[in-house]
Amino acid sequence: MIGRDRLPNEFAAKIDALRYMESVFMVQIGTAQDVTRHQDRPLVYYYGTYDIGGTVQELRDGRYHEGKDGFLIFINTLPSPEMAPKGKHSVTIYTVAPNRLEGGWENRKEEMTVKLLGYAGQQFPGCVRTPS
Repeated sequence: MIGRDRLPNEFAAKIDALRYMESVFMVQIGTAQDVTRHQDRPLVYYYGTYDIGGTVQELRDGRYHEGKDGFLIFINTLPSPEMAPKGKHSVTIYTVAPNRLEGGWENRKEEMTVKLLGYAGQQFPGCVRTPS
């Protein structure tokens, strides 16, 4: 905010050396299906790999697993039923992701949404559909 040219060179070099934290790709959906028949807790991590360190390194190198290596499903309406009409659910599906995606997040967000929903649909058969 103050402009790089106003920072002492030594301090600017320290900032340049900082590694970005991984990002999160998140999809929020509403469903009339009873998702609690597949997940009875608000939050569950669905592992696709146990090599978490390897996955994090791939993200830092700009390679995105698209949800294949794991994702979380949070059923918002279990702790907060008022987040959806009675008999319906609000669900958040998310996974770690690289800060920068080849082709850009804005250009590829629909593609990435479909892929993540596909993995979630394997855990919630009949409850999560990908957009057509």
